Amino acid sequence: MKHLAMTVRRLWNKNEMASRSFYWRTIRRLADSLRPLTFITLVFCLGWAPPHLAAQGPGDIKAADTSSPRDTLRSFIEACNELNEHITSSPGYYDRANPEHVAIAERVLDCIDDSELPAFARTDRAGEAAVCLKEILDRVALPPWDQIPDIAEIVAAGGREKLPVYRIPDTRITIALVEQGPRRLEYLFSPGTVDRAPGYFKRRSWSGSL
Repeated sequence: MKHLAMTVRRLWNKNEMASRSFYWRTIRRLADSLRPLTFITLVFCLGWAPPHLAAQGPGDIKAADTSSPRDTLRSFIEACNELNEHITSSPGYYDRANPEHVAIAERVLDCIDDSELPAFARTDRAGEAAVCLKEILDRVALPPWDQIPDIAEIVAAGGREKLPVYRIPDTRITIALVEQGPRRLEYLFSPGTVDRAPGYFKRRSWSGSL
């Protein structure tokens, strides 16, 4: 925990933000009495770059594939892993305003249903949930990809309405079909899962179960 505190302090001093208090509470809430967090977790918790800083090039506007539970889960895990690689391969100061960082981080957030989060902290809370979900997914046994519903299975079942929710086995983590709003017919980590993700993470770290 001493090493974790030093890491947080070092990142804090190098990455100034206007609203430190929210992020500090987030880090403390995740770190207290838990196993050391990964570097990607610390960077996520220390804040997201504002969306307007993202570059407008074709490669930077690629969105996550959320057309099925399998595609959403795969997109989320791959984007998190890509972000971790981007962070750990960056020498010295890590700039969260870097367009590459923003583009990858936005693909992570694409998989989160933030519709029920408070508007004043929506991106921050969604980022916190993403961190916790990735930490949990790294600690549980996921089923083989071919056992997670994809587009073909949805079609065979009779359409998206026949498969509104997918629950990752042996967890309370659900990927649900959005039924209304601008993201209608996308499969995203459900609002309930997003809201409870920090609690899931803490219980997983303590008891090994969800």
